[in-house]
Amino acid sequence: VSHPQPQGCCLLCSSPHRPPLTISPLPSGTPMANVFTAQPLELGKPNTLICQVGNLFPPSVTVSWQRLGEPVSQGVNTTRYYPTEDLGFLLFSYLEFTPQEGDIYTCTITRPRDRFSTVAYWGEGAPRLSLVGFRSPCSQERRSGSQLQPRCL
Repeated sequence: VSHPQPQGCCLLCSSPHRPPLTISPLPSGTPMANVFTAQPLELGKPNTLICQVGNLFPPSVTVSWQRLGEPVSQGVNTTRYYPTEDLGFLLFSYLEFTPQEGDIYTCTITRPRDRFSTVAYWGEGAPRLSLVGFRSPCSQERRSGSQLQPRCL
């Protein structure tokens, strides 16, 4: 008797007398985010910021946007979760905006089970990692309480 292998799981063992044992992926990894524009940037011309969020498992996050430190909720649309080949998930959040000089936008990803958020920045002069004014090539950070922790160095 052949049992079909469930999608998203791995077949561990099989026996003709009992159903196959499966293993589900373990919750692991830190959400990764990247923010970019849908169209080439022109100040004063409507555009869309896209926050691509990957490395998600389980598929349970909240995505929020800020402009210059203030929450933005108008013009936001977040997709459903899309499965990936590595048994994780990704999603996209879109923010319709009109870019102005000096704008800094953040896309913040928070999981209910974590005590930190992943933050991705967009904008000229956006902090790359600046607890004490140093600049780094990083575009993300982990925020835990009031401390910022580098995501890349």
